[in-house]
Parts: sequence; C-alpha cells; structure tokens
Amino acid sequence: MCGPYVHTKESLIMSTLTTGTYEKYGASYKTLTLTDGEYAFTVTPEKGGMATSFTKNGDEYLWLRDKNFESTDRPRCGIPILFPNCGKPDDGVHHFNGAAYPIEVHGLADLVPWQVKSANDTAIELTLTPNGLTKFVYPFDFALTMRYTLTGSTATLALTVTNTGDTAGKAVIELYAQTPYGDYEKTNLVEKSAIQLVAFDKTKLLAPGASETRQLEVDKYFLTAYDSHGAKGYILSEGTYYLSLGDDAHDALNNVLACKNASGLTAPDGSAVAGDPAKVYTWTEKFDDESYRHSVTGQEVTNRFDDADINYWQSGAMTYLSRQDWEGTYPKSLRGENALTRTENMVEPGYVKPADAPSVDAVVTEKVTGLKLQDMWGMEWESNYWDELVDELSVDELISLTQDSRYLRPVETIGFPQGNAADGPDGVPNGNAYANFNLSCSSWNTEVLAKRGDFIAEDCMFQNVQFLWGPGFNVHRTPYSGRNFEYVSEDSCLAYKLGAANIAAMQAKGLNVGIKHFFANDQETHRSGLDTFATEQTLREICMRMFEGAFVEGHALSTMLGTNNIGITSASQHKGSLLDVLRGEWGFKGLVITDACGGSEGNVKTVETIAFGANVFCFSDAKARSRKIKNAIIVEDDGALLNTLKERVKETLYAYANSNMMNCLTSDYEIVTVTPWWKTTVLGIDAGIALLTIASFLSFLLSWKKLRKKERNA
Repeated sequence: MCGPYVHTKESLIMSTLTTGTYEKYGASYKTLTLTDGEYAFTVTPEKGGMATSFTKNGDEYLWLRDKNFESTDRPRCGIPILFPNCGKPDDGVHHFNGAAYPIEVHGLADLVPWQVKSANDTAIELTLTPNGLTKFVYPFDFALTMRYTLTGSTATLALTVTNTGDTAGKAVIELYAQTPYGDYEKTNLVEKSAIQLVAFDKTKLLAPGASETRQLEVDKYFLTAYDSHGAKGYILSEGTYYLSLGDDAHDALNNVLACKNASGLTAPDGSAVAGDPAKVYTWTEKFDDESYRHSVTGQEVTNRFDDADINYWQSGAMTYLSRQDWEGTYPKSLRGENALTRTENMVEPGYVKPADAPSVDAVVTEKVTGLKLQDMWGMEWESNYWDELVDELSVDELISLTQDSRYLRPVETIGFPQGNAADGPDGVPNGNAYANFNLSCSSWNTEVLAKRGDFIAEDCMFQNVQFLWGPGFNVHRTPYSGRNFEYVSEDSCLAYKLGAANIAAMQAKGLNVGIKHFFANDQETHRSGLDTFATEQTLREICMRMFEGAFVEGHALSTMLGTNNIGITSASQHKGSLLDVLRGEWGFKGLVITDACGGSEGNVKTVETIAFGANVFCFSDAKARSRKIKNAIIVEDDGALLNTLKERVKETLYAYANSNMMNCLTSDYEIVTVTPWWKTTVLGIDAGIALLTIASFLSFLLSWKKLRKKERNA
C-alpha cells in the first residue's frame, strides 16, 4: 500500500542506548544499540562505523555475513560507509601532485575503526579523521561525522563531510517551500509536507575564501498540489507561502518557523537552534484551480487514477496517512484477518472490439508511395507523411515491428534497418563504466548529469545502439526496493530536474532513452503482478514527477514499463497512465516497450498492451504474440484494432527516425536482408547433428526391440 509522503511528527517514545559485544569466530567488537519499542538498531564503531543490525521483535532486516565480518576483509554486509569513493576509480590508483595512491574499492571509511564522539539515548555519533593509514591512500585532510538515530521503525543515518584543508570545493544552494494547509486541504484530503524542495543550484569550484552569487527561479508548478477530490486537478492553495534557503530540509523548516516566531526549535540532534528569518521570503496567493487545469499540450488535467486507490474497489478498506490526524491514520500492518484480498469485482479491463469498428478490408495497407524511413528524419509529427509511410506496410510487417529482442528486425519495404537496443541502466554494455544514477544525482549538479548523458550517448553511437533500456527513474519509495541503486532519488523535484538534464543530453545525440520502469515499480521480489495502490496525489506528485521531467523537459522518446500493476491493472495496459497522461497530458510521441515478457499472457496481455498504449514487446515469444495480434485483427475482422496497431507502429518509427539510426543513410539507400555464410554453415552443422541424433535414436530403438524379441523367444 502506498500513501502520501508527509513531514512526520516526532515519536513520543524515546530510544534507549545499550552497549554490548560481538563475539564470533574469534572476533570481538564492541557494539552500541539503540532500542525503541519493538525496534533495535546496532552500530559497530570498530568495524568501519557501520550499522550492523536492524531488528523488529528480534527479526533481522540487515544482512550480516559473519565470517566476512570477523575477518580483515571489507565487510560486504550491513550498511557500510563509502568514502571518499564508490567503486574503484582510476583502475585502483589515484594520481595527485605526481604521486600515486592505491585507492580501494569503495574507499577507506569502512575498513578502519571510528571513534565514538558521543553515545546516549538520543543518538550515536562517530567520527573519523586522518591518520597514517588514510593519508597513505587518500592524501587529504577531512573530518567525517556519522550520526545514527532511531525513532520507532525509522533509523536515520546522517553523514557530514567537512573539508578542513585549503583545497577548493563546491556548495549546493537549496531552496525550500512551505505551502498553505488549511480547511480546504483538510476537507478534500489534499496532503502537504511541512517543507519541500522546489529549486536548487550548485556553485562553481570556489577557492578558499571565494564567494559566488546565484539566482534561483521557482516554477510555481512545484508549489501546486494535486486535489483528486474537489478540483480534480492541480491547485494553488489560498494563504501564505514561505520560501526558505537552508542547508537541508530541517534547516529550511527552522527558518520558516523562526519567521513565524515559533519557539522550541531544534536541530536534528535535538539541540536548540534559533533559525534565521532573514533567509525566508513570504507572499500570499488566492485559491486557484484553473491556472494548471491544462497541461503543456493543452490537454485537460484531471483524475486518471481513481482505480489505483484501494477504496475505489473496497470502500473504506484503507485510511491513508493524513497530516490532520497522525495517531488516527498512522499505517497499520494488514495481516491475518485484516489482510486485503481481491474481490470478484476487481477484474482488469480487457479489450473489446468497438461496435463501430470498420472492416479490415476498409483499412489501407500496402499502399505504394515510395517513402522511406530516412525521408522522415526531422519530419514533424503532425505531417501526413507519417500515415503514408505506415500505409506502405502489410499487416505482417506492422506486427513484426512490435517484437523486440535487443533489436527490431529490418523491414525492406520502408528501408527500416535493423535497430539495435542495449540494456542499461548506467551506460551501455562493453562501453565505459559510469557511477550509478543514484550516486550521480547526489551531486545536485545538472551540468554533471548532462555531461554524463552526453558521454553515454557517445558510447551508444560507437556501438551502433539506438535504444538504451535505462536509466532507472523510479522514486525511492521504500529502502527495500531492489532497484534503488539505479533509480534517481527519494525527492521528486531533485529527480525531475537532474533527470531532465541527463535525458536531454542523451536525446540530443540521437539516443532513444528507454527510461524505466514506468512507474511505481517499488520492489523486485514478487514484482510481477504486484498491485500498487496509491492516491492520485501520491502518484502524480511523487511516483510520476521525475518521469514527467524526462518527457516534458528532457524530451525522451522511449520508456520501458514495469511488470507491476497500477491498482489492479497491469502497467502495460493502464489506459490512464499510457494514453491519458503519457501520450495525452505530456505529449509523448515515442516508443513504449514492455519489460521482458516471454510468450504467455501473464501480466502482459498481448492485445490489451497494443490497444492501451504500448508499442513493443521485450524478449517476447515473437511467433506466439504475433499470432495473437493477427488473429485478433483478421479472425475478428477488427479494423479498429488494425488502425490502433498502425498508430503504435507510427510512434515506433517516429522514435527511430529521430535517432542515430539515420546517421549515414541517404535518400537512395536500400535494405537487403542477407544471411551470412557462417550462419548458413552453423545451421547446416546443426541440421547434420540433428539428423545424426535421430538416426542414433532409431538405431538404438531397433536394437532394443530386437533384444526384447530375443528375450521373449528365449
């Protein structure tokens, strides 16, 4: 179950600190444990200062490889602290000022003991400062402070890096907003966070003592909230708005509270702070539910995900967390008798042939115009030439362009070369290695993300790749998601802006970026067919916002779906997300591919997937799915489905015509399908082996029958 993100209230239960000792396999390390009710969180200072245990009622949620933990090897378990690097840069040797330094994989912080700065019932603070060992591999001055807290089920880890030397560095400028939360919002269940990121920037490299002035612009769109009950669209709430600079969200909120003359302000560690009202700007707005009524395409923005709310199917089944009633709405475990199960009415919508569907014979196919795909490079989507190009194709050729297994097969009729695809998520296989997307976005630097995208696109051109399955764009909704390492961030504004910069650079060099997995792919274990329930506000403001940036500002021309459900409807056939929002509100004119799906219907139904907005099946059984599409068109005489198929193929061709596939193609090129000699040879060898196998089996069978006959006669 999903619910809106909100600024959580401090728990009334205080954690308690206990000390202990880890003893196993001859190893002995002192441990510090914070306990809050049924939860316990353990830190081991001498073993890289890492978190080594997180339990609920004694059940362990962190992995601890004991034998590895007690050895001198890097502990590949728990929650290690990676500093100053992630991965193994420069082939393990860092050169600085003419000297070579051996850089370990993931740095040094998790290999050396940390000092206990303070430890009490509130928090555990550990520090690491340079010594002879660190200077041997990392010749810089630094100071690290790791702060661990536990509040109920939430363990917080906060790392502060302080540059105590005289080397230049960069700073992030963060701008946060607090928007009104009044009677209208409470009545219509519009949730608001106490503070939210709305803009940011990063300075250039500043020398010691240097300064730089930057101007931040805030798009009012990031100050809106989606109201699914009243306005059924985005609203600007009535009341006072606060913009605050801050080193982080907590700091920014304290500044806002200081502006309101609030008392009792605290830092994250619980110590008293004053806040700085000088860093806050305020203004008022009237209620506005019209300014954002229509999207960038002019399409009306309204509810598309009523069916994603569990209460749509089972009235009163779920009470979502609400800021106006923390205790009464706090999420509860739904197990045993309280567990939710599908009812008989919870059935996915299937495709039904329209009553006014034309006959297949009335739909134009195989019309000879002489148009080639190369002719369409740079052609506007609105041009009639796209329809004429698609009209060239037979039904079989149209269907062939829905089947992808790393590439789409060539189509000689329109000069469609073999399109090559490759899996990401962080660069192309056999290309250069890049820091993962999550780590890259931690830079808060749009220029860095743009350069990253530019380099990856160069790699893809070198390997003749037009379609890259990646990067990952889902939000960090839960720490247990198996894909968080490749997804952007837990903050939708940060992800929106950084993702758009990355994608725009890729698309500028003709790479179709198949951002994935669209959307609400919150876990890997049992992800196929997982029902993801959420309010429309949650989906639009959190789960979909980074995708919105990639399509609207990054102009991505491809995306890959997940195998999860939106509500109870498969992501590959949810009309609201694929047709109404993606292609409607956001104006997407490109290729949507499923995740790997094989040949069985399962969670990716063939006809519905094409009918409701997707273009291509990934790693599918091409023969099985092609047969299902053809039967649905020809046997059912469904000209409406054929027209839909043509629209899907048109979108696919548009994406590839605006890709690096067009590089070096001329107006008079021809596509000729050739079977290379080696493939013919291999097929001949395979056939010979098959014949020998059959002959051997028949010989064995004959000998066995003779032996049986001889035994019976005896």
